[in-house]
Amino acid sequence: MTCYSGTKWRLLGFVLLVVGGVLTCQKILAKPTSEQISTPIAKAGLHNESSVITVLWPVLKNSGKVARIYYTASCPSDADYFPYYPYPFPVIPVHAPPDALSGLAAVRYMFGDVKKITIEEQPVGVIRIRIGQISDTILKTHISQINLKQTLKQEAQYTPLFAIYAIEGAKEVQDAMRDLHIQSDSRPYIQLMTEPSEKLPHLPEALSNVTMDQALDLVAQTFGGIVEYGTCEDGHPYTILFTGGDNFYISDLPP
Repeated sequence: MTCYSGTKWRLLGFVLLVVGGVLTCQKILAKPTSEQISTPIAKAGLHNESSVITVLWPVLKNSGKVARIYYTASCPSDADYFPYYPYPFPVIPVHAPPDALSGLAAVRYMFGDVKKITIEEQPVGVIRIRIGQISDTILKTHISQINLKQTLKQEAQYTPLFAIYAIEGAKEVQDAMRDLHIQSDSRPYIQLMTEPSEKLPHLPEALSNVTMDQALDLVAQTFGGIVEYGTCEDGHPYTILFTGGDNFYISDLPP
């Protein structure tokens, strides 16, 4: 079984405070209910995403890299779609790379010659995987400043998903969302938070003069994981989530 921390839901439930951030395993942040995962579409999305992460995560961990995944999903109509999560991650055949390969070369081997995928390492240490024709105009939004220290009582500095929500909440991003007539997904979630400590990975108190995409790079780099950006084919709504981190592992693979 995969110990998988990727699922993101909006905060309507409760928050678990993890003192010192010491976890033996980052378990599912918000496991979908049986009703929400009862359809073939929802099940397929979870399976497809997990299949990619299961192969990708060891490659990243062994090479000291992080990743950004951008993908376009074939979403049902709004009325039928919104009960489901995650977005129906596309079917992507992946292959475990040989031990002789690492980093970018290993990731490229993973996806073989699938034409709809582009892979690059930019900047150094951040491997970008683009699946399909991505509608990512919102990610180009310039943000003058985000004060993370004053957001959610510092938890945004120390908790990946809260940092993402702070980035999404920046005035420039909110203005761009209105101008583009798009919105982020809105669902309840259970968020494991880490109590602030200078000894733990954390973002600076403020982010200045960055694009939304660059800010998300910092989340991936700071917390050592994968930031995903998914959108329906029509470009809205979109979803952003974080997977990985120091305490993330997949069972049956070396910790």
